[in-house]
Amino acid sequence: MLSTAVGAILAMGLQGSPEFAAFPVDALLAAIRAQSVHRDRVSWPEVEPEVRAQVDAATTNAERANAIVALFARMGDVHSQLVYRGQTYAHYEGMDDAVRARLLPLLERERAQQGKAVTQVIDGHIGYVLVPGFQIGLDRVEVVGAALRRQVEELAEKQLDGWIIDLRLNGGGNLYPMLLGLYPILGDGVVGGTTDASGRVVQRWVLKPDGLFWRDEMGDRRIASGAAPKAPVDPAVPVAVLVGPLTISSGEALALAFRGRLHTALIGEPTARGYTTVTNPLVIDADTVLNLAVGYMADRTGAACREFVAPDVVVEGGESFDVLADDRQVQEALKWIRGELADPPPPAPPPSPPPAEPRPASAVAPARAAVSEIVMVPGMEIAATTDLGTITIVAGSGRWRTYRWNECERSVELWPRPARWYGKFGLYYPGPGDHWAECDGITRGVVDEAWWPCE
Repeated sequence: MLSTAVGAILAMGLQGSPEFAAFPVDALLAAIRAQSVHRDRVSWPEVEPEVRAQVDAATTNAERANAIVALFARMGDVHSQLVYRGQTYAHYEGMDDAVRARLLPLLERERAQQGKAVTQVIDGHIGYVLVPGFQIGLDRVEVVGAALRRQVEELAEKQLDGWIIDLRLNGGGNLYPMLLGLYPILGDGVVGGTTDASGRVVQRWVLKPDGLFWRDEMGDRRIASGAAPKAPVDPAVPVAVLVGPLTISSGEALALAFRGRLHTALIGEPTARGYTTVTNPLVIDADTVLNLAVGYMADRTGAACREFVAPDVVVEGGESFDVLADDRQVQEALKWIRGELADPPPPAPPPSPPPAEPRPASAVAPARAAVSEIVMVPGMEIAATTDLGTITIVAGSGRWRTYRWNECERSVELWPRPARWYGKFGLYYPGPGDHWAECDGITRGVVDEAWWPCE
């Protein structure tokens, strides 16, 4: 017989404690070698001794962490990050002076535009939607997605002749409110997903009248609730999607969501190189989290995007966000919508993935191994009462949990354990930093969820 054990410890000051002072180079190398989507780009018998030697010679935490960053660089990995003792370390590609001079003003505009969508009618009867990045948690997806959708539907009610979706200032963030907000244009069904290193589809994102869902081997699971569009855009209406070098990460995933839609063209410049990977947070120890690139983004056909999103119509430079009539890429999009440019070719079907290679049980990704040891299902509640009061745990979508005590309510997305702890995988969250707004004196939660046998 099995019983449920869910520990919720709300405490302060764990980071930096002496027992976690050792740098976990062995665990980091093992995780990267087993799970990185770029793991085949280096010779491991050669690089592992070099990384260990660099760590041994280091005299500061930054030098130890930068040994892992140097490994990222050798693999050409610009998306993975190492969070060690409160600091974030990553590899970034440089750029020449000419590119820097052109992009820096756009980068400042991108940062200022975050979270601020712009909608308007241009050229008489064309809808223009600038979709920025949204740096928000899962708890705000429905609210932000609904706000963006209202802006889109106000235009859609005008029965416009075409649309321009501008992603040139979308530097990433949370993809889900973007998909929810653009549902009237994207339409029902699969709008993208993720693959493993071989190109095999792992997960799909699906829009339905009642919300946004993950689809994998376990079925469809709701990410966020929604409703059927009040003014769905006819699939025959042309849509031009503007992309560029500051379209990054989830901005690229949103561009891919349009690839495969009928009467749609991507216009502009190639997106940022190396950010179309999917990252997974791996908790190495209480001081160390490895946000590792483990797969690729895919379009609605299931085709993996391994480097960047290439436009169908290339237009270099000429951005003018304040005066769209002077924006060369917007004007080229209008020409395409009016039929003055040829339609892009239909997307090719995704190649058949190679046959799976057998892997030892020790090489199975911890996230998959943990699936069978998750305790709670969406909507489930567990309450525990002590002399200090009552705490209630509510399971949301996926690995999200909400904790309620006294008059407080805080949420967090749990992480799969990268290795067994007391013989169990399950889920947990180490509570790095003060990740919650203070309530009843609590600013962070260290939580654990696993199945335990009765004694």
